[in-house]
Amino acid sequence: MSFVLGKKVGMTRVFDSEGKAVAVSVISVVSAKVSKVINYREDLKSVQIEVPQNKKNVSKNKPANRYEFRIKKEQEYKVGQNIDANNLDKTEFVDISGPSKGKGFTGVIKRHGFSRGPETHGSHHHRSTGSIGGAYPQRVVKGRKMPGRMGGTFTTVKNLKVFDVDCEQGLILVAGAVPGARKSLIKVMGK
Repeated sequence: MSFVLGKKVGMTRVFDSEGKAVAVSVISVVSAKVSKVINYREDLKSVQIEVPQNKKNVSKNKPANRYEFRIKKEQEYKVGQNIDANNLDKTEFVDISGPSKGKGFTGVIKRHGFSRGPETHGSHHHRSTGSIGGAYPQRVVKGRKMPGRMGGTFTTVKNLKVFDVDCEQGLILVAGAVPGARKSLIKVMGK
């Protein structure tokens, strides 16, 4: 299983060999080094990589950012090895994980897709939740869909096609949308 850590640059379109336009996400690969190889069991192995921090925000007490990736037991990584775009050179499909865009506090129509109430005849039930409980069990049941914060959670998008890998510039073009805002750090895991 191949992997890299990247920053989302944005989206654009490119043309394939048949001349069709394909929407792609551009990911810039972040240079990282292997800091630890962990053997949990015989069949479970992972690699911890370390990303250097910006020089502006460096604190002596705060360690560098570390991320962990699961790998196959036959794969060999060494401490100090560089992780770059060459890791994904021959990969066809990837899973991409990262924080989704935060939408703030939203109501039930935007958050859960509820339908709205009538707009006329003196109704005061336009975009409100409606009933949240009945006579029994005389409480609000756990898991009730209600207004609240939307987005800002760690999300994974699976089976995105790798359109192109530019090892010299450290860019990966992936067909489709990836989670997160521009400049957000994302994990790219090959199949």
